[in-house]
Amino acid sequence: MIRLSATGIALPGRLGPTDIALRAGELTLLVGPNGAGKTTLLRGMARIGAARGACRIDGFDVGTLGPANRARHLGYLPASRDMDWPLTARDLIALGQIDPSKEAIAAMLERVGAGAFGDRRVDRLSTGERARILLARALINAPSALLLDEPVANLDPLWQLRVLDIVKAEARRGAAVLATVHDLDLARAHAARILVIAGGRIVADGPPETALSDRILAETFGIARSGDGWVIA
Repeated sequence: MIRLSATGIALPGRLGPTDIALRAGELTLLVGPNGAGKTTLLRGMARIGAARGACRIDGFDVGTLGPANRARHLGYLPASRDMDWPLTARDLIALGQIDPSKEAIAAMLERVGAGAFGDRRVDRLSTGERARILLARALINAPSALLLDEPVANLDPLWQLRVLDIVKAEARRGAAVLATVHDLDLARAHAARILVIAGGRIVADGPPETALSDRILAETFGIARSGDGWVIA
């Protein structure tokens, strides 16, 4: 089942026309060098900013959905973790919730390991703590599709793995998930499908072993595998 389809997403000078179809129950990870167009693509699919094209989730045009229907169909995690609002963590999650429920918010705080600081102001949390609260806000409505920009950024190794487990659980419940990551080892270990973007266009699309082939690694990232890890190609 196709949950999310994007057609002709483009931003002149930054992202060429891009078509993507994401399936229910599948975790797709988007990788690429800095400035390749990862955030631009996710923002375009979420209909944020000036990108052209169309995006549909479960047949609905994202650009025409009202706030409540959008929240039911799409969860979006921005790349920035900056937060100046003097809100508590639980209040920030509640702002994204369609049907306010203290029990659901409490359960989500526990799910992202934030139960101990749910009543602290988000502008006083560490960057990693804010990242987990913003993820909780994206997940709170169990949307049909998730667009997550660097969900493991600013997290320690344990929470990188835990967040990836949470994201994979969202796919297992039936969501279509597209997330950007920089760590190619994490991408290879956890993705069902990998999209590689370079110079504003998708240059590889497939399972990890083909999308991150030696050729793609050398041509796109300028690196190669070695017994000691990654080396400059």
